[in-house]
Amino acid sequence: VAMYWKNGVPVSLTDGTRQANASGILISGTDVYICGEEENSNGIKVAKYWKNGASVSLTNGTYHAGASQIVISGTDIYVAGDEYNSSWKTVAKYWKNGVPVSLTDGTNFAYLHSISITGNDIHCFLEEVIGAGNFHGLKYLKNGNLTELTNQGMPDNIGTMTVAGNDVYISGTIRESIGSVTTTAVYWKNGTPVILSSGSGEYQVGGIAVKGNDVAVVANGVSTTTGKSIGVYWKNGTLVSMTNGSNDVVVYNVFLK
Repeated sequence: VAMYWKNGVPVSLTDGTRQANASGILISGTDVYICGEEENSNGIKVAKYWKNGASVSLTNGTYHAGASQIVISGTDIYVAGDEYNSSWKTVAKYWKNGVPVSLTDGTNFAYLHSISITGNDIHCFLEEVIGAGNFHGLKYLKNGNLTELTNQGMPDNIGTMTVAGNDVYISGTIRESIGSVTTTAVYWKNGTPVILSSGSGEYQVGGIAVKGNDVAVVANGVSTTTGKSIGVYWKNGTLVSMTNGSNDVVVYNVFLK
């Protein structure tokens, strides 16, 4: 059942007769927007959003599709997601007021992870699987103009994107090769990489926050003494460990205030 909780009280969006999932939430005035997907009678996942409980389908149910994030700019509703094509490859796309905009050509598997609207600019952060080696490329598009963040390597996990003024920041982790333990924590500012880890150790980068001249990136690391997951962050490039490795800890996001 796709649902959300308001002050701890659950609100169901679907009746439970079919598989459904809610992935993103946005509050605009008194309106509650949720995006996700729900299976149709043929078992195909339909990308959709709900406004105050009323569902709006974004795809026609021919191919599996999903929605992960919803944003509003003025009177326009943008929903980020992906949809399979006839070759059973996922096309990264967003829907503006229900109209689809494809960001990839369907040759490779691709996924839109984040979308942000600033003024007349549309910022998109996506991942595309490249070649038979299953290398994952991270890409940033501004109004459809592509910047390749990586074209090789294995991103161990995908971080987040945030827009601060005229600058776009994207966090992520690069695994140099399949099976490699060592990962590199990094963020990109306007497409230029800023390396956070020295190439030793293992990190999984999460959220990024920017305020004024400060940049903070959170990650999960591995304790060299206990082998357990530890929470760390970098503030302006300086690494700070939040836990000592006595217990496994998972962190997801960071905020600057």
